[in-house]
Amino acid sequence: MRRNTWISENTSMEDEVMRKAVGVVHSWLSVHNSSRDSTI
Repeated sequence: MRRNTWISENTSMEDEVMRKAVGVVHSWLSVHNSSRDSTI
């Protein structure tokens, strides 16, 4: 039981980290694309 709980907690934490990383990359790409479009 304890091991399963730890695995589920670890998975949720990894999902949160992945979500944050995806959000950062997405925002960076949007900013990069907008700046590139304004340059053209």
